[in-house]
Order: sequence, then structure tokens, then C-alpha cells
Amino acid sequence: MSSIYRLHLTVSGGYMYRAKVDYKLPGQKEWKRSGSLGTVSAGFSKDVNLEKVSGIVDGAAVKFVMDIVAGKTVVASETFTYRKNSEYYATYNGTGTTLIKPKANFKGLTSALVNAGEASALFLKVTGLYAFNTKVQYRKPNATEWKSTGHVANVTMGIPEMVHISEMKGISEGDHFRFAMDIVAGTSDVVANEYFVYKKDITKIANYTCKGTVRQATIKYDGITAYTPADFDCEGLDRSKCFRNYSIHSANTTGLLPDKCVRIKGHALADVMKFENDGRIASIVSEKKGSKTRITSYASGPDNTGIGHIWFMDKDYNGYEEDVFLHGDRSKSQTTDYSSKNPNITYISWNDKPLAGNPILRSITANGKYPKFFEALGFKSVEEDGKYFYHTMVDCIQKQFGYCDLYDEVFDFATTMKREKFEFTSGGRRYIFWAWKGHYLNLGAGAEMGFYRYKGRYGFEQMKNMVFDAIHVFFREYQKYLLVKGVVIPFTEEAAKDAVLIAMKLCKKSYYDFYEAVDPDLFLPMKLKLSGKGRLPTKIHTYAPKEKQWWITTFVPYLQGINPKDLVPEYTIKFDGLKPLFDDFAKAYSKKGWEFDKDKLTAVHKFDS
Repeated sequence: MSSIYRLHLTVSGGYMYRAKVDYKLPGQKEWKRSGSLGTVSAGFSKDVNLEKVSGIVDGAAVKFVMDIVAGKTVVASETFTYRKNSEYYATYNGTGTTLIKPKANFKGLTSALVNAGEASALFLKVTGLYAFNTKVQYRKPNATEWKSTGHVANVTMGIPEMVHISEMKGISEGDHFRFAMDIVAGTSDVVANEYFVYKKDITKIANYTCKGTVRQATIKYDGITAYTPADFDCEGLDRSKCFRNYSIHSANTTGLLPDKCVRIKGHALADVMKFENDGRIASIVSEKKGSKTRITSYASGPDNTGIGHIWFMDKDYNGYEEDVFLHGDRSKSQTTDYSSKNPNITYISWNDKPLAGNPILRSITANGKYPKFFEALGFKSVEEDGKYFYHTMVDCIQKQFGYCDLYDEVFDFATTMKREKFEFTSGGRRYIFWAWKGHYLNLGAGAEMGFYRYKGRYGFEQMKNMVFDAIHVFFREYQKYLLVKGVVIPFTEEAAKDAVLIAMKLCKKSYYDFYEAVDPDLFLPMKLKLSGKGRLPTKIHTYAPKEKQWWITTFVPYLQGINPKDLVPEYTIKFDGLKPLFDDFAKAYSKKGWEFDKDKLTAVHKFDS
């Protein structure tokens, strides 16, 4: 019998099945059957690691079992021996239908391991709809069993990660190592087929791109890239050929030395960053995109990890971003000075959040394109002096989602934001005014305030089910709007639910206080005036709709990458015919940043912090 350590399962028939395993322990005659090890359906494969099967031991005989939903059970004819240290896996494809002879079609054994050469680091990114925790498996050259580190980094869409093997405890030069990932809210122990020989002082990185979903995550090996100190010097090169590497590991005697100024010579944005390293390499990428050159800087150090975006805006408020990938505590020593090299740069901001929006979608919102598409999703745009501003309509899909801290946690994780909450009691019910300001991805700088009432405290499963129901309603009613003249929003109902589940897993809360939009009889006249500080426009936009509101917003796509502290929204609320509600709110916040006019029944708050 051939030895294997896992099964790779697919289906091309008109059914779905629960994957199970029949196993017989060494020295025994009786076969036992596992419980369900996962569901396989058309388009979704499944990797079953046999060590995860309860009761199985090394040396057990195993057979693959298809327990077909609404059908029958099929036991594969092939028998294998489970070996924890095996380098082979068996692949099966379910064929046929539930009614006409379903088969477990054995596709053969595949060697799981390929010696891909020497490397000193892993560069990992994800383009699929999931997040994963990175692990490194390692072994001595003459060993057969792999050991595993704990989780060393979290990788999500928008946050690539560099993993330096020198920082992994237990791994020595010459050892074998390979990449493994545990998917948040998904499959554990998805292992790359390639392994590498660890060499400390070489500048070689093994590159991976992870794709798929939580249900079907795949690892794509992109090869090894090697660099030399000369790779950092763009002098004399055609700009279209000048692009540089990601940060890599180096000893003091190789690569770039500490305390040097990394620069692209002759470029208008020279001396971009100064790094004070202690042996790792700092680098810069210059990429030619049409008539524009995009600069990307990278830094590395010994301990911590991170990512950042530096945003630049010129005097005409044309902005672009520079991604900075950090690896180490010395990253805090960075300085940036563009003013002497590019006098048109008037605004620079920094944030350490992963998402900054899509350049194509930013262009769409900044130029007011596809207004019917945005109206279908609850947004309307207005043009003033050639610039577009966006506001949400009273009767919008977002009203069905309510609000809670979970949404803020996702918002704060993904981009820059500040919030304020003003909760009070009136007539025996809890109400809250919830205010925000920040960078809203493709919608740019913005501010908002919503008026909600307390609905209840929801546990994890309740919260998940409620949000999933709202997502289902959204896609049922608005799926047709996700295709607009060739512009595809690549987001499905399943992907949206996966994203929510990942966020909830990352936030690790057991319950949430949930609020719903107030009833129409409590909608109020509202006004939102958005101003800027520093080198931003003093008067950005004022929105004073005639219709009463439960949620007032202003988004400004032409101002990208804004630090929330440079925005000063001023909210004005008029409590027409609702004096008891006004009195209770004024009593709670008369000395807490609000100004109240008892004659006009107005409350004004300036969010300046």
C-alpha cells in the first residue's frame, strides 16, 4: 500500500458530498468510519489532512468515502497507509450524478514536496477573499518529520507580509523550511508544495500569492527572486525599466548598509525616506505606469511588522499614495521630506491601515460617473465647481443593516477613522447619535452622523445571522446593479458573508450592543458642514438637505488619504416638535462638546480632535 498524509478532493458531477474516511488501525481487522471531514461541491475542493481524523494513528490503513447529500455512500476501492511524514497525497474527483452511478474517481498520487532551492525569506500576499495566519514548517536536512512554528504573521487583502526566516526560533542555517497557512474562518494547515534550504546571508526571497476563498484556498508559488546592492540604484536607467524589490534580509556586510539614505538618483522625488537600520535592507520601488511614475518604499528591521501608506497631494489637490512595508521597531525612525524636491506637494499624511481604495473606482467617484448605479446603492452625487460630492439618501439599503461596534472595528481595521458616540435615554428608551470622520476609500474624505435607538445585545451567532440576512436582502435586490457598463464589482453574496465572518473572528467579541435606525417620526432636520485644517481647504462642503434625516453624510472623492485629525465636521440637529427628546439630550451633553439653543431646539457639535 502506498503511504499518504492527506486527500485532495474535488467533484465534477451534479451533486455535493460529505468527505469521510474509513480506517483500520494497525493489528486490527475492523474498519471504522470517521465523521464528516468537510463538504465538497462543484467549484470547491477540499484538502483532508489525515492527522485531523479523530482516532487515526500513524500506520493505519485508509480509504476515501463519499457520503453523497440526497444520494448514497460510495467507498473508493484504493487502500493507502497513513504516514504522518509521507510526502505524497491522493487525489479523487467525484463524477456522475446522485441518480446515475456516482463514482470516486482516483486521479493518482502526487509528490507534495519540491526542493525549490535556497532562500532567506518568504514574501506572502493574498488576492482571494480571506485572511490567513502564516506558519513556517521546518526540519533538519536528514529528518522526515516537519516541525511547525506558531503563527508569525497575519496576511489579508491589501496587507502583504515579509517573513524573515532568521527571526524564527529553532530554525538553523541549512535547515529545510516551507510555508503553511491557517485560514481565518476556514481551513487549517494549507501547506505549500515547495520547500527551501535556509541560507541567512543571501538575498533570495520565495514569493507566494494566495487565492480563492475560505472554502477553497490555493497557494500559487511565484518563484524565487534574488537581488544585489546594484538593484537599488536607478541612475542612468530608463524609467520604464526601473522597478525594485521588496525588503529582504541581509547581514551588515552585504546589501545596503545601515544609516544610508535610500534614494532613486535623478528622480524628482529623491531622498524619499531615510532609514536607520540595524542590518536589514531598505528599498524603493519606482514603477512606470503610463506617463506617471509611482514610488513605493520598503523598510525592514528585527522585530515588529506593519504596513503604511504615505499620501501626497499637490496644490491642486491631485493625490497619490506610496505604500510602505515595515518590518521592525526601527521603522519608527523614518523621515519623509518632499518639499525641497517637489514644491507642488502641499499635503502629506500617513496611515497604517491596509485599504486605500481602488484607483479605477476612485476615478469613477471623483468624476461623478454612473450616477444611477450609486443611487441604486443609496448614494446621490452633486457637482459644485467641477467637483463631485456624495451623500446618502434617506431610504437607502444601509438602513436595513443597523449599526454596532462590529462595523466600526471593520472600518477602523481597514482604513482611517475617528468616531464619537453620544448615547442618552428619553421616554424610557435608549438612543444614540453616532458620528464619524475619516478616509472612506474610493469616496475619499468624509464625515457622517446617524441617529439610532438601542435594539438589544446580540451574541456572536445572533449577530452573524442578522448581518447575513441583511447581506442576502442586499444581493437579492441589488445584484443587477453590480454590472455597470463593463465595470464589475467583484463581490458575491458568499464573499460578503465570508468577509463578515473573518472580521468577527479577528475582533474576537462574544457579543455586540446593536442599534437600529429610528422610526420616521423621529427623523430630524440635519446639517453637515465639513471644513479642513492645515493645508486642506478651509471650507470643503456644506450639506443642508430639506428632507428630514436619520443619517447625514458627506463624502469628498477629490480629497484622498486625509488624516481624520485634519477634518472638522460640524453637525447641526433641529428637534422640531420633539422638545422632550431635545431636553433629555441637552441634559446629558450640555457640557460635553455640544451647544444647545433652547428657543430654536437646535444642537450643534464640532468634531475637532
